[in-house]
Amino acid sequence: MFELGGMTVTWGTLVLVALLTAGIAWFAWRGPYAVVALGALIGGIHAVAYWTEYLDAAAVADVRGTVAGLAVEAFLVAAAGLDTLFAATGTAIGWLLDWLAGISMPAASVSVLEFGSFLLAVTLAGALVCASLVRIVRWAEGTPIGAWLAGLGVVFGASGVLWTWLPIGIGEMAALHALLIAVALVAGIGVGALAVRTPTPALQRQLRTHR
Repeated sequence: MFELGGMTVTWGTLVLVALLTAGIAWFAWRGPYAVVALGALIGGIHAVAYWTEYLDAAAVADVRGTVAGLAVEAFLVAAAGLDTLFAATGTAIGWLLDWLAGISMPAASVSVLEFGSFLLAVTLAGALVCASLVRIVRWAEGTPIGAWLAGLGVVFGASGVLWTWLPIGIGEMAALHALLIAVALVAGIGVGALAVRTPTPALQRQLRTHR
């Protein structure tokens, strides 16, 4: 991807760094005393080694260097493995897209890939419209006319965009196409409803009771 300090930073490196950072942050959040104890132990060993004669300072430095080298080597191996996995996944996705692009939808002049992309757009639009309508109703409480106008604007705007993206003409659309579009729309509405739903008063009372 790019060079940093003479080392090529790849997607595997970035993902592994993100995972390690999240893991360390989670561990520090869940067990701060364990982190402090571990740091104190490591610092105490180095202090005893360098300021007393009970431990060999050179031996401690060798162990530290060995552990650091093994950690770096393990990191590079894991990053290379992730890069290989990402490359294989990208190749498989590319092959799948090419395969879908070569298959025509039944009774239509578009490919499965084109129609599938439109169905995905319908699902996302349904989710956004549903979430927007719920938010509008909540924000416009007490002003029903404003809520209706804003809701109609969202619906008509999304319908116009989807109409523009429709890959086949209405006269070419069969019952199968309409059914798939309806299913995608219902799925999107369901996703939007789940995304903006709030617990009912009864559920809130149950949650407070079990805390």
